[in-house]
Amino acid sequence: MAISMFDQHLFQFRCQCGHVEPIVLGRLDDVTRWTCERCGYSTDLTAEPYRAVIEELRDIASEIDKQVRQRGENVERIDG
Repeated sequence: MAISMFDQHLFQFRCQCGHVEPIVLGRLDDVTRWTCERCGYSTDLTAEPYRAVIEELRDIASEIDKQVRQRGENVERIDG
């Protein structure tokens, strides 16, 4: 069994306050806003540049998971 890249790949979220927070890509499923843990500012993840970066990372994670499946391995998401 292989763990999905959605549960391994990090998105380096940069808030307007300058704080950088690594977020596991899978935590962003169905999330449109992210609140900075340092300053509390809520960022719209559907706006640029966030939307394009997240979409690109999702495409990469999906392609890697697909390649793992093609090798005959099961790919599983981590719950929680």
